[in-house]
Amino acid sequence: MASSPPPPATDLPPTLPASFSASSSPSFLHYLRNLGSKAPKTMAALYSSPSPSTLSPQPPGSFFALTVLTNLLNEIERCVVLRMVALEWTEDSGITERDFNSWFIGSKKDWDWEKLNDLCIISLNPSRSSSWFVKLRSPFHSSLRSALTSTQKHPWSLLPSAQLKPSPTPPPTLNELNAYTQNIWNGILHYLVGTKNTQEPNPTVLRFLRETGLMDVDAKTAGTKREKWEITKKGYDFMLKDVSEQVWSFVFSYLQTLQSTSSIISTLLLLTSLSHCTLSEGYPVSLLTKSHKTLMPKFKDFGLIYYTSGSPKFYPTSIAISLIPGSLSSSCGHLPSPTSVHSLLSLPDQTKNPTLNIIVQTNFTVVAYTSSPLHLSMLLLFCDKDDYMVLPNVLVMKLTRDSVKESFKRGIKCSQILKFLKKHSHPLIADADYRIPENVQSQLHLWEKEEVRIKCSLAFKIYFEEEEKEVERDVAGWAEERGGLIFRGKGGVVVVKYEIAEGAVRFKKRRVREWREEEGGEDDMIVY
Repeated sequence: MASSPPPPATDLPPTLPASFSASSSPSFLHYLRNLGSKAPKTMAALYSSPSPSTLSPQPPGSFFALTVLTNLLNEIERCVVLRMVALEWTEDSGITERDFNSWFIGSKKDWDWEKLNDLCIISLNPSRSSSWFVKLRSPFHSSLRSALTSTQKHPWSLLPSAQLKPSPTPPPTLNELNAYTQNIWNGILHYLVGTKNTQEPNPTVLRFLRETGLMDVDAKTAGTKREKWEITKKGYDFMLKDVSEQVWSFVFSYLQTLQSTSSIISTLLLLTSLSHCTLSEGYPVSLLTKSHKTLMPKFKDFGLIYYTSGSPKFYPTSIAISLIPGSLSSSCGHLPSPTSVHSLLSLPDQTKNPTLNIIVQTNFTVVAYTSSPLHLSMLLLFCDKDDYMVLPNVLVMKLTRDSVKESFKRGIKCSQILKFLKKHSHPLIADADYRIPENVQSQLHLWEKEEVRIKCSLAFKIYFEEEEKEVERDVAGWAEERGGLIFRGKGGVVVVKYEIAEGAVRFKKRRVREWREEEGGEDDMIVY
């Protein structure tokens, strides 16, 4: 059976919402609960998707989306939903308030039906004999009952090799899949921290880094042909996250750009289905829908899938399988996927990835045990760039006043530097009371306070003659109304912001002229 490769990722997503922040992306469940007017159609589609066919491309069945959603509910919500699924009722009946209260022992103050209503799981209706009654919505009820008894193992059928065209490359091993994802994200982080000779990421990733405020134009190169982008405070927060959180930030930003409900449904179905795949297992590209084939290049950019041109199969990575919390057996899900359990147990040894173990000395020397160029670039964000030593497996660097204050200018805070150093503390001192010497912590805080102790800005000083007290009062009032008054002294001096200086001088000239005319004096004067 021939398979068509995914189309190239030539289209970029629309601009991200202004309120979006990559440094604190909401969870998957939070995203679903805040779909707004798109929720009914979207959730109904997730709950009632057809089962996949081995003969033609169709979206994966609702089993996988329901598994994810059920496991994301808290323990009480999950218990209530499963109990309601086991009950039978007509379209006009449901669980009354009295029956519902009998399920609880003690207080249920933390219970909120609206959370389930936002997910289109239940409908809350008024009742004549009770204040309300609740029933599960039809698509969710019927689909979950089927899912509880389903033996379906894979989102896409595993076609025999005889039905697929030969692959030009051998299938990747577990270690190769892990290295593939790691290399993608190392490249992104290298670009983020400004490592020299780093290849620029693809347009989708590049646009995300810039539009979400993770990077900003260096003020020194702004407006020139050679604009240089550098990491921001948000970018530094992003860098400190785990890879899975970083990937989710990218995926969430993509979800935020989707306008049509059909696009949202297609993306959510693919995400929830990937979380139930088996690591290192190849799935036929020919069974993907057209919309899912369009998503493949973007998911490849994010490190969620491994795919080579001309290959009849694609391979989900460990990040794709563990991206959505609650979709794996590690979350004690009540609808476990046997393939996902096996995938987790088969994950390659993460200890083979380059580690960073740091010891900070009282003389402000930073000893970092690592051989990774990425770690060097990270440390150079706040360590001295001109005085460091690189050995085969260790870096010896210095925290200096100039290097730390330079990082403050980028928007990096003292707390972020300390958090980074503590997070990567050497195992021998990880349990110590002071993983970073007290004198180093205190000095970093003092250097930061220097940045906020005095703020320099341009100002304009206006002088007045002794007899111009009334004019002085009027000019000060004019500046204060515009938020530009800085200081008014007793010696005939008014200091205003430079931005309103020209207007303040014109106003003074006019008032002095009016005052002179009233006094019958000369119009000629000098204004300082």
